[in-house]
Formats: sequence, structure tokens, C-alpha cells
Amino acid sequence: MFVLTTFDAVFGVVALALWYHLYTRQGSPPGPKGWPVIGNLLDMPRSHAWKTFSAWAEVYGGIVGVKLIGQSFVILNDPVIADELLKKKVNADRPLLHMANLSGWESVLSSARYGSRFRAYRKLIAQVIGNRTKMENFYPTLEYQANMFLKRALSNPEGFDMATRKTAGAVVLKVTYGYVVKEDGNDSLVDLADKALLEFSEITRPGAFLVDLIPVLRHIPSWFPGAGFKRRAERYRKSIEEMAQIPLEYVQSQMVSSRKI
Repeated sequence: MFVLTTFDAVFGVVALALWYHLYTRQGSPPGPKGWPVIGNLLDMPRSHAWKTFSAWAEVYGGIVGVKLIGQSFVILNDPVIADELLKKKVNADRPLLHMANLSGWESVLSSARYGSRFRAYRKLIAQVIGNRTKMENFYPTLEYQANMFLKRALSNPEGFDMATRKTAGAVVLKVTYGYVVKEDGNDSLVDLADKALLEFSEITRPGAFLVDLIPVLRHIPSWFPGAGFKRRAERYRKSIEEMAQIPLEYVQSQMVSSRKI
């Protein structure tokens, strides 16, 4: 029979506190003090993260460290330090974002992990925009959209953000699919891309979903209590599928039409 004495209990608490202190501070950059187990989960901003990170930089310096349920995050607030790290190519891979993967973003180049598929994507893209000479083919599109951006912004200064998103979407859709966005009112493809990107911003916010901190949760069924993130991922996956399928169908329809001419 095992008997837990007061000494055992006190020793256990002290050992746990010592382990937590060493585990959370050893080798970590300076940062806000976290709580046991959850770390800095409650400190993470729900929106406008750059404002919080900038405030932390004034207190802790250009490199800030936080922990979310045992997972370490490093925030770079110094452009010089960031440039040095990029030159050293220490960022060869992307973090494993389980919520983003559940939502379908693992098939998108911007969030794909480094590997054979990623290299194949990059190789295909390099055939089109891999150097300055190839980029010159798209200068007319860029110049036109730059002018259209000024027109959109001047005609509706309060809609500056929308003008920016529409211009960015117009360039990508034209270069990738040959699609010309509608100038009057909203464009369905630009709206779809906006929707998907807003969802991506939500699901990649550090600490927003426990599945990114406790990966084993990705295996629970969507009907299970507390698995609301799985049901949300299923909804967001539809946005990714539509963002890939609808422009493709446009290209296919244009190809069919050109054959009939």
C-alpha cells in the first residue's frame, strides 16, 4: 500500500516548480512571464498582433520568446536580426500548423512544408516568373493595376484597404488564370480570396486553437464534445476547394471557347 506523506507532497510541489522554472526559461529569449502549464496562452493577442509584439519589443528587445502549452515561439521585432537570420537560411521549413492543415491549407504553396512537392511547386513557378526577363512579360499588368489602384483609392479613400486587396487579387488572378476582375462593384473571385485569407489569418493566430498546441486532438471525431475546431476546419476547407476549383473552371471554359473560334 502506497502512503503519501506531507513531505512527499511538499517535495513533489517543489520539484514541479523547479522543473517548470528550468523548462520555461532555459535557453529561451526574454519575454513575458507565463503561467504554469499554459505558458503565455492568455497573453497572445486576438487581433492586431503586431501592436502587442511591438510593445513587447520595447520591453524585452528585438527577440522575444513565449511558450504556449510547452511549445516555444520566437518573435523577431528587429529588421536587422531578421535579415541576418534570413541570410543564414535558418528558415528552410515552415511550422507545422495542424489547424491550417485540417482546413486544407497544406495544399497551398504559402503554407506547404519543405519537401518534394514544395520543390516541384517552386520549379513550376520559376518557369513563369523565375527571373527579371520573365517578369518583364507581366510589367503591363502590374502597371495597369498600379493605375487602377490609384483610381480605386482616390474614388473611395475610406475603402483604401479594399482597394489594396482588390489590386493584389487582380494581379494574382490575371497572372495565374488570365482572369480580369470586375471594376464596378465586388468581384466574386476577389471576395472568395479575401474570405479564404481572413480564415487563414484566424486559424494561424498563435494559441487560437488547442490542436496546434496539442496535436493529438486532431484525431478526435468532429462530433465529439469540444471538437468545434474540427467542424470549423471542415467549413474553411470548402473555401480552399472553391478558391482552387472556380478559377480552374474559368480557365477550362476559356480554353473550350477559344477552340470554338
